[in-house]
Amino acid sequence: MERYYQDNRTYAATGANVPPCDASLNAGLRTVGTFLITCNGPGAPTTTAYTLQAAGSGATNNFIFTVNETGAQQTTSIGMPGWGTVPATCWLVKRGQTC
Repeated sequence: MERYYQDNRTYAATGANVPPCDASLNAGLRTVGTFLITCNGPGAPTTTAYTLQAAGSGATNNFIFTVNETGAQQTTSIGMPGWGTVPATCWLVKRGQTC
């Protein structure tokens, strides 16, 4: 997303240029391990903001992590009891972790 911004001076689509996380393109759907990475939120990405969402499946089902253009990380959903309280202002990656 940052490279796209450097090239286009916006996070939003501009003409034929579409940001790499845009779900309107198959290329916008990125799978990393058991997580599907997409842009999240209404109107996302905008000219100056975006939120990337990683939604888990399989062993990581119901885990949802986000990061935005400022680098702010958040855990919005957890798939197993005992992993902490959500929403959390960090990525909860270990049982009982706190931010």
